[in-house]
Amino acid sequence: MRAVSLLLLLSLLIIVAVASIYAVPAGICRLMNRGGRRFSKTDVTGEPAALVVLSGRVEFRRDGAGGRRAALSPSCDARVREAARIYELIAPEWVISTGGIPNPTCAELMKSRLVELDVPADRVLLEARSRTTRDEAVFVEEILREVGVRQIVIVTSEVHMPRSLAAFRAVGFRAIPAGAPDPGLTRPWAAWFLPSVHGLRFSSDLVHELMGIVVYWIRGWQAS
Repeated sequence: MRAVSLLLLLSLLIIVAVASIYAVPAGICRLMNRGGRRFSKTDVTGEPAALVVLSGRVEFRRDGAGGRRAALSPSCDARVREAARIYELIAPEWVISTGGIPNPTCAELMKSRLVELDVPADRVLLEARSRTTRDEAVFVEEILREVGVRQIVIVTSEVHMPRSLAAFRAVGFRAIPAGAPDPGLTRPWAAWFLPSVHGLRFSSDLVHELMGIVVYWIRGWQAS
């Protein structure tokens, strides 16, 4: 019995160690997302398009006065920077900034950052009610139905892209992926193969997304 317990403990330690190696979840994400190919202008057709930036983590950091201020996480900021790059490429009809929690909302924080990156404020619409990816798809559909736009470019982290694409296609969009590279990709190559908290967090996000894909499939919230 003791030998079995030790074997189980050793197996768990090996799984955690492998999961904490950044190269493992990063490689799986690349396989899930066309090998990591970045969005280009030729990915869209000539019909009107909207750029949809999906919400990410909002962090609360200490400010100089001893209080706390809301800020986009590094991965969420990467989505916004990728959205600004794509805006310059295709000049979409609209940019939709999504995410309804916390306060200020992620949608509001991302819009402010987009404006800092020279995206015109009057072209950015807020979707500030959503709490899930499914919500984002439903609420964005309501916004864009009124202006007759059905072609969208989804900007989100690569790990979040498969579930996001399926959710938006399920509500009738022609959804085109534009994965924002994970900030960790710029780390030294040696760091890719050493256990780290960042690698473990990335693996946790990957497991969350894989489980989400299964749940969305069961509930009929995704399309191929």
